[in-house]
Amino acid sequence: MKTQLIREIVEEEASRLIPDEANLWPVVSTRLAARERRWVIGRVVRRGVIVALLVFIIALLTSRQLQVAVAGVLAQVVGARGGPGQPTVFTPSPPFVVRQPGYLPPGFKQGRMIYNPGFDPQTIPTAMALSGNPTPSGTAPAYEAFTLFEAMDKNADPSRAALLFIYRAEEGSELWLYERATLPDDKAVLEVDEQWLMLTWIEDGTWLVLRGTLGREEIMRVAEGLVVTQRPGAGETGGSGFPGPMMDVRVATMNPTNASIWTGDPKLGQVPNQIYHGHVVVEVWDKGETMFAGPSDENGIFAGGLKDADLFKRVIEALQDPQTPIITVTPWTDDPIGGPQPNLGRYRGRVIADVWEKQVNIAITGPEATSVLAQRTVQRLQSELKWQSP
Repeated sequence: MKTQLIREIVEEEASRLIPDEANLWPVVSTRLAARERRWVIGRVVRRGVIVALLVFIIALLTSRQLQVAVAGVLAQVVGARGGPGQPTVFTPSPPFVVRQPGYLPPGFKQGRMIYNPGFDPQTIPTAMALSGNPTPSGTAPAYEAFTLFEAMDKNADPSRAALLFIYRAEEGSELWLYERATLPDDKAVLEVDEQWLMLTWIEDGTWLVLRGTLGREEIMRVAEGLVVTQRPGAGETGGSGFPGPMMDVRVATMNPTNASIWTGDPKLGQVPNQIYHGHVVVEVWDKGETMFAGPSDENGIFAGGLKDADLFKRVIEALQDPQTPIITVTPWTDDPIGGPQPNLGRYRGRVIADVWEKQVNIAITGPEATSVLAQRTVQRLQSELKWQSP
């Protein structure tokens, strides 16, 4: 390295008009020292940057507080713009062609909108942008948003970008429009179930689902009237800039470490030769509980024909049976998967129940006593059953 530098300096100086007896070494040594100082400074700066990055990465991997802070910054870029009579444009841009109704039946207005940009939950939290009034179920926004996605899509996944628009009429009629990038097993079908009609199809690489309490002709008219409002990596398709101001949206963030709890698979291992009906997850707080159950079809029916009330009863029986084994060590962290809930106070723990054909597997973890978490879960499920009873 130094030999090469000396050769370059000597050749450069020798190219000038210098007497033969001139001693080039003072010039060489002076310029070489200057170059070495610059190189050392650059090396120190580069090492400092590398060390700082390593420290930050290690802190991000080990510090839950820093993960939440970074997630908060990332969540700020999730949003939507739009206004009355204008299409909604999303940030970041969805990785599929977005369509919105060019025609809605008389009396229908947008009631809710949920946008999941599809961040990888194994690296950063998935932040969902939500607008409209949530249902009065006492469920955390992230829970409820993903539950609504599952009602429309058996392949719903927190890491996969998706959109859901819900339109309502004053007389109670509803129309749901769900969109995401296509998957290999997606199909175009028309299904009718009592008063609900669901139409699915693929267009421009987007899988679209229309589901509503409308007649066949009317829902087909809505489908035919959908217009492209946004393409991947772009803003609105016509005009300039974003349409209207940022909408009034809330951001619900999912915990990346606990992302697997959202999937429809059994949480606590497989049970050979038994039908897996589904799971119930309850998180307990000082002032309440948040919960969800799954996986079910669009009509709320679980495998084996069970309804959520059937699952709740099985879980209550298992928690009240002193012979039921309780798992107290799980691969998930003891913090809420739906993020902090300031209105509910401190997080106290989680109960996960896998309901199988002949048994119920239970896991209870968290800072609160196992017996207290079990009792609070029983009370919450009993209140759900009471609320569902005619």
